[in-house]
Amino acid sequence: MKKLDIFLVEEYSLGSFNFVLQKFLKKRSDRIAEASLAHLFHSLFPMGEAMENQELRNISRKDVKEYVDSLWFKYAAGTIRPVIGDIQQFARWCKRKGYHKKNFAKRLKKPRVRSRQANKAASDNDAQLTFAFLRDKLSPFVYRDVFGGLTFDSNHRWLDADIRYLRDLFILSFLYETGCRGRELTQLSVRAMDQATEAPSKIYLVVTGVGKTNDHDYYFTHATAELWHLWKQVRKDKLLYAICGWRRGEKHRPMFTNGVSQMLYQRSLAAGAESPFRAHSLRHAKVKRSRKKVGLDIAKVLVDHADIETTWGYANIDQEELEEAVLATGISFDIWEKSVVANVF
Repeated sequence: MKKLDIFLVEEYSLGSFNFVLQKFLKKRSDRIAEASLAHLFHSLFPMGEAMENQELRNISRKDVKEYVDSLWFKYAAGTIRPVIGDIQQFARWCKRKGYHKKNFAKRLKKPRVRSRQANKAASDNDAQLTFAFLRDKLSPFVYRDVFGGLTFDSNHRWLDADIRYLRDLFILSFLYETGCRGRELTQLSVRAMDQATEAPSKIYLVVTGVGKTNDHDYYFTHATAELWHLWKQVRKDKLLYAICGWRRGEKHRPMFTNGVSQMLYQRSLAAGAESPFRAHSLRHAKVKRSRKKVGLDIAKVLVDHADIETTWGYANIDQEELEEAVLATGISFDIWEKSVVANVF
């Protein structure tokens, strides 16, 4: 039998910690998943053992605080956080059911969620490698004419692979510049892109599409606009969507977000990217670049976030930046070199 199953049928003295915990778990056994019930048990049972299964009503907030403090010697903050959440849930229930006069976990604080999370943004180096990989596949027959316009050799016979390379380069360019979500790109229409790119004199271009919660403006430069014109000339479908997918020998069809992400992952992997990326990584990268170059307020507008807090979550300082900051502001001299230390202090 599992440890939890044994615990639920054991007999404990009335009012003891384990007696109350048993009642607590039985009440929840019909309402939550077995895995969640086991999680509660493994969070709370060790606390009862640590407190020698004394009467629950005699447990003080100080006792609980000391127990939680002791967890820091055994576990990482990420492990302690859900345990404290389970203790708080148990304490609220005990007070509500009259097993304790007070919420003995009221003053507990969960370890904070680290704001310096792993970097989710595609690196500029990886993005540029992927740009170069796709460009080199097309460069034998795509070039700039004497007027600087992007064009292609009219005698070139476009193979299926060539058309895919061009489409993928446009997708990469659009997502890199706009920071839009992959799903939003798959919903973008040909008509909207044509309207946005018909006035080449503008410094930047804006296309309106269907965003996550409402219509949204996507900002991009002429680099993406000229790829759009080339892609539209070469594609062989009459779909209303700006991008499309197809299997060899089959009709073109709308693309899905997973298809866009899988394509980007495979292309970046083939390009030798250190960390192959997907569509949403380019959105994170857009916010990160924007934070550095124009600030969070403008970044919020560019990616259509409802509030600045969301933008900050995307633009969080990543591990690489933190490493640079630690080295730049840490000890930059040899502590054991007397002359150097003397000069510093």
